[in-house]
Amino acid sequence: MTRARDTADRRRALVATVPERMAESGAVQKRRNGGRDGLFEAYDDEMALRLGHTRRTVEPSATRIARLREGDA
Repeated sequence: MTRARDTADRRRALVATVPERMAESGAVQKRRNGGRDGLFEAYDDEMALRLGHTRRTVEPSATRIARLREGDA
């Protein structure tokens, strides 16, 4: 990753990945994972159900939030 100050807003920092170092980053994450790679495999069906639900409700939720902000309860 690289980090640079935002010249327009000194409170911000701009962070970007360095493609040449992605493999190295993956190896570090794998070591940090401590062998938990397969921990959630038993939950594949449940996770798919939850993810599907979340994806289906994003747009209606955003519409409802917008209506509430406009005062349309």
